[in-house]
Amino acid sequence: MTDHDFSQAALVVAHPDDEILWFSSVIDDVASVHICYLDVPGREDWSEGRRRAQERFPLANTHFVGLTESVAFQCADWADPKSSDHGLQLSRTDRALPGFDAKRYAENFAALQQYLRETLQPGQVVLTHNPWGEYGHEEHVQVHRAVMSLKNEMRLDIWHSAYASDRSANLFARTLASQRFEYISRKTNLPRARALEALYRQTNCWTWPFDDYAWFDTEYLFRVTDANASGATLPVNFVNVDNAQLARTSNQPKVRLMQQIFNRLKAR
Repeated sequence: MTDHDFSQAALVVAHPDDEILWFSSVIDDVASVHICYLDVPGREDWSEGRRRAQERFPLANTHFVGLTESVAFQCADWADPKSSDHGLQLSRTDRALPGFDAKRYAENFAALQQYLRETLQPGQVVLTHNPWGEYGHEEHVQVHRAVMSLKNEMRLDIWHSAYASDRSANLFARTLASQRFEYISRKTNLPRARALEALYRQTNCWTWPFDDYAWFDTEYLFRVTDANASGATLPVNFVNVDNAQLARTSNQPKVRLMQQIFNRLKAR
């Protein structure tokens, strides 16, 4: 599929750094960027760092919505993920982080809907997280669901990232069985991505657990269509989170990426 004009589009992402981890190819083209969550209960260092990054953020069209995270990471059953009215069904297990708040997860969904309804324009193109939450993040899924809940009401033209992982593979497969997508490819914007990564590192809120994130040369973007799902050939930006072998990177340490992320979230 040929390229698309995103000059009037809105990019809606969950956390600071999601805009470049998954959307570097469009970050300089869209009309507005909306970063939904800010403070992280239990991680005041990240919360303060994100506020410092917000003050120094170089893109004037970026809006920090300011919702407090529900810290839902690793609280869904990714082996058999189930939907809820707010995103995914969650439970407090030994994987849950101290700041996890299921009530806030529900409240954030309603707050996101209200914000998006007041901010987006009828008929607007919107780029956001995919239904399986890229590598498998419950708040990415929540943001996707909030945007999708307004698709018909606001006649939104919705695109999402094509990143996936072995962790999110089951939800990815279920989605492909029930929805139909078109896709385009775009070259990643490495200079912009590295500049924003540097800002997040300087303000101590870069959340990816390895020193060198290996951006793909090309990103794919999926467009939600109304066609019946009947099978399709789709390219995917695949990240192997079990072995932490990011695509095209052979020298990453062979440890579990999800455990590394969990450890960083839990660290004081």
